[in-house]
Amino acid sequence: NYTIIDTYKKLIQFKYPNINFEELLKESGIDEPTENKKNDTWLTQKQVDKFYEKLVKKSANSNIAYEAGKFSTSPEGLGEYITLILDMENPINVYNALPSIAGDLTKTSEFSTKKISENEVIITVSVKPEYKEKGFREQKYQCENRKGYLEAIPAIFDYDATITEEKCGCKDDEECIYKISWGKSDTKLLHTVTKSYTEYINKNSLYISLLKDMAETLGGIDNIDDLLKSTLTLLKEKLDYERFLIMLKSDDNTILEFGYSLGAPEHKELLKQTKFHVTEQSQGTFVVTHRDMTPQIVLDVDKEKYKFSEQSRKFAELSGVKSFICCPILYKNESLGVLEVDNPTNKRQLDASDVDLLMGVAYQLGAWIKKINDADEKLKLIKENHEYEMEQERLKKENVTLRMKQEKLERENLEKKNLEKENLMLNMNAIYHSAHTFQKCYNIPLR
Repeated sequence: NYTIIDTYKKLIQFKYPNINFEELLKESGIDEPTENKKNDTWLTQKQVDKFYEKLVKKSANSNIAYEAGKFSTSPEGLGEYITLILDMENPINVYNALPSIAGDLTKTSEFSTKKISENEVIITVSVKPEYKEKGFREQKYQCENRKGYLEAIPAIFDYDATITEEKCGCKDDEECIYKISWGKSDTKLLHTVTKSYTEYINKNSLYISLLKDMAETLGGIDNIDDLLKSTLTLLKEKLDYERFLIMLKSDDNTILEFGYSLGAPEHKELLKQTKFHVTEQSQGTFVVTHRDMTPQIVLDVDKEKYKFSEQSRKFAELSGVKSFICCPILYKNESLGVLEVDNPTNKRQLDASDVDLLMGVAYQLGAWIKKINDADEKLKLIKENHEYEMEQERLKKENVTLRMKQEKLERENLEKKNLEKENLMLNMNAIYHSAHTFQKCYNIPLR
């Protein structure tokens, strides 16, 4: 599953920022899926083999598979899933869950867990019969990757672990068998790990606190401008980033345009005038983030600007960006825009945990934007319906007035005709009487 590749991506961003992950995927014949499709994307063994071959060369680390395995159970590797793992309370429960978890990660192999004692298990991994018949065999780096995360699981709960590979499928054995045991950790040895978990938990607590503050602050806002301003004001108060920018999509989704910014007053006018055209060919970081609905982290703009679009390069130079994170503002399967943060003077290196935190914020912001947009649309429809009803009422009144005028005109015409008829009769009577009088006077017979 692509999820495994995503673990390598996090490791690269965290420890090998000089490696261009997008180029690595391209050279491996892999198209990076959007965030909402990663779990449903499956790769061939050939694609994964080529990816690992390229990665070893670029990292100059022939043991990077094992390193990635261990990294996958670190706070940076687990991301938001760390709380789910910690809720399992101990290594035994995690190992027991592996058979079901593995089904979401690989189609070719199956896992089984055998508990030996409270601090020892045996994990057996075998190729499924239907794939074994086709001659499928795992590669050595896949076994090493698995050893890495199997060995690292107890460290989540502050234990030292020992792993013994009793059999290996890539060495002509029928299956891979690992014996893992663990005991209380040496605090000194695990000081770095414990510190990392503490930092993650602190950041997770910050995230929960931030969501609560967002709900309280944004709840009564009914327009987009105030929403964006209040959101960035809150983020600047709570987070250690220096500059914030939100860009929103146009109604027809062809342009990303300025929404609001904070922390860069000298660039305000530049930002307001900046627009990015959204096309399939666009390679600018903001457009790629929005179009592909995938967060981007750039640790050194000077080293990576060669892959920017010309407009993005000019924008980076004028705004003085050194490193930044750009996250899509998502609502369900739609991107509404992007949230960007950067630190022009702060030397703290951005990492995957920053991306996780900001993506959580961006999801919440997306929900608020959608809520206001829906309310505006509903209000617009109500207004349009009201205006339509008023227009219909006006036309109705106009029709009544017109009909009354028509009836009046018809009555006047009828009265005129009757009057003309009466006048005609009077004239005829007058002529008759005149003729009768003339006849009597001159004794002329009438014909």
